[in-house]
Amino acid sequence: MKLSHLKNAIKQVVRECITEREYQQLLNEVSPPGKKAERMIQHVKTSLRKSHPEWDEDKVTSVAIGTGWKAHNAGSVEEGGSKDTDGLTKITKLVIERIGKDHPNLEELISKLYQHKYGNQVNPEEVKHAIDNSKSVE
Repeated sequence: MKLSHLKNAIKQVVRECITEREYQQLLNEVSPPGKKAERMIQHVKTSLRKSHPEWDEDKVTSVAIGTGWKAHNAGSVEEGGSKDTDGLTKITKLVIERIGKDHPNLEELISKLYQHKYGNQVNPEEVKHAIDNSKSVE
């Protein structure tokens, strides 16, 4: 077995055993923060695989991450620009249905769920507004 085949086999086994983020950290290549940036990088990787089939996976990943950082530094992949208020409304209604509107930590629970699902902070005033709107609908 050639050394290059052995290296490729080792890379494949390592890639199957760890997540994409951990693999990037092993390569000292970490994508920009945020789910929007990760989605963009996945699309860039798909496009690069089609346009450059001769490139190996490491090169595709490196170029995609570089493109992601370039867009991040230009400010075009920030998730804070447009809030998902529909998502906040859905989470608020779901939490109120499950635990009731009089729970003492209602705002904190909704904020944590929103952050977990969408990856960004929500303004406490928006949470209060969503709670008030869902209470008035009932």
